[in-house]
Amino acid sequence: MYVCGGFNGMECIRSVELYDPDTDHWSAVPSMPRGRSGLGLAAHNGRLYAVGGFDGVDSAVRLSVLESYDPDTCQWTVLEPMYHPRSNLAVEVLEDLLYAIGGYCGDRTTSAVECYDFETNTW
Repeated sequence: MYVCGGFNGMECIRSVELYDPDTDHWSAVPSMPRGRSGLGLAAHNGRLYAVGGFDGVDSAVRLSVLESYDPDTCQWTVLEPMYHPRSNLAVEVLEDLLYAIGGYCGDRTTSAVECYDFETNTW
């Protein structure tokens, strides 16, 4: 289980931690490229995907970023961004596609749904 980002009371953070239930142990893994809270997380084919969020810089601006973490190489990769920036969204992988659903755009909620194709790196 991964826990990524969040808000520490002063700023949005980049940290990522991994919990191993077999050993009941937490360990740090490489931080995300950018600190943020309210992001969506999903797993696909052994990789972790961090979607959207809020970086705490401008209260009206949300992020459209998509980043992927590969635990085999311990590297984050920046992928094609979403069309609709948002935080507090739902994400789900279904039939080899990543869906970004709803969320908050900074001044309102949105019902936008986008679909990311892992094979082509396109939304």
